[in-house]
Amino acid sequence: MAILNSPELSTLLLAALPLTELRGSIPFGVSVLHLAPWIAFFYSIIGNALPVPIIFYLLPKVLFWLEKRVPWLHKHLVLWLEKKRAKFQNSYDKYGALALAIFVAIPLPLTGAWSGAALATILKIKPKYSFPAVILGTIIAGIIVTLIVSGVLGFLAWMV
Repeated sequence: MAILNSPELSTLLLAALPLTELRGSIPFGVSVLHLAPWIAFFYSIIGNALPVPIIFYLLPKVLFWLEKRVPWLHKHLVLWLEKKRAKFQNSYDKYGALALAIFVAIPLPLTGAWSGAALATILKIKPKYSFPAVILGTIIAGIIVTLIVSGVLGFLAWMV
């Protein structure tokens, strides 16, 4: 339990989780753990980036394992993934890595680094191209969330 006594490490671990990512860890770090916004941002970016290479490495292996071990599930999963691939493939072909970065940068649920890495894997985009795009999107999302939590974006909207 001593590890969780560190607000920085708690923020990092919360950012590494698939449902919260940095969209939850930055507000939690600032509001609950009383970290400075830039510190919560820093640890959230690190935490959110940690699972990305693991996803790039493990997801293809999991999909291959499903193909061999669970043919029925694989059949339905592959059909679903192929539909998703077709849906996003045109955007990727047209906009390249920028589309992936924008997808990850949107600070909404299910559009973070986990989803971006999974999407890149499904679209069969090589990690050497998709990893920088996912990280760029993560940084942009982190900046947006930090500005919202800090009240900067609210203040700017009030000024307009």
